[in-house]
Amino acid sequence: MHRFLLPVRDLTDGLAAIRAKDFAWRLPVRSGDELGRLGQAFNEAIAKLRDLEIAQAVQADLLPQKSQRFGTYEVTGVNIMTQLVGGDYFDFIPLPHGLAAIVMGDVSGHGVSAALVTAMAKAAFSILCPRFPDKPEEVLAWVNHELLTQVKRAKMMTCFLGILDPQSDRIICANAGQSYPFLVGPGGKAEMVRLPSNPLGVRSKFTSPREVIALAGRTFILYSDGLVEAVNDRDQMFGYEALTRAVEQAIASRSEDLVGQVLARVRAFTGDVPWGDDVTLVVIRPLLHL
Repeated sequence: MHRFLLPVRDLTDGLAAIRAKDFAWRLPVRSGDELGRLGQAFNEAIAKLRDLEIAQAVQADLLPQKSQRFGTYEVTGVNIMTQLVGGDYFDFIPLPHGLAAIVMGDVSGHGVSAALVTAMAKAAFSILCPRFPDKPEEVLAWVNHELLTQVKRAKMMTCFLGILDPQSDRIICANAGQSYPFLVGPGGKAEMVRLPSNPLGVRSKFTSPREVIALAGRTFILYSDGLVEAVNDRDQMFGYEALTRAVEQAIASRSEDLVGQVLARVRAFTGDVPWGDDVTLVVIRPLLHL
């Protein structure tokens, strides 16, 4: 009986350390029996929590924390993760001559490994976009090469890269397997922009067609597939048609919080059912609509 008193006290101390986020604390392992193996497993779990805490802090710095304005456009993004760290990524990168790179990516899987790939992607885009400010297809080709070299097909990444040019009211873009974006005109009708392509990190011979999309007075919306795949308590998927309606209703509301309006409609559909995948939504909106 007395044999278990000290380990229980140690375990209580360990739980207190986790609550205090003291991930350096370790449970004393005094034997090689089942109790000792339990202690070792507990210590390994604490070490993983520490890794998650570090990864979460790093990932928080990867994403823009507020809306940004580029000329006559406002760009807003929101990321909602299903775990402490995830694989969704977006960024707004100011470029010379008033241009801005708008990036949205989705790395396969979850957890620390996916977060590390998003960190690598952010570094790559931050370096490459200023080098190729009008060639998004070149940037994606370079990132594809780096993924294959560094990750060796262990992870793939869908990605959209657009170069926003506020002066000419257009976005020069290339896609790599990311969900087709919405383009919403003054009449409020949302249409998908078809950009067929393959994800990054899958094939060494990667090509992505370069597209030029006229924006003038129109809103451009990017989203990850976590929104489309969200399900309700009857296991019904939200789907593309419902997302299209949600976007149109949000635009019609003329709310300044367009992102919040879309997310609220998805949550109304799913109710208390947790979203099964990370969700990211990015909106490029002309300021004349605000």
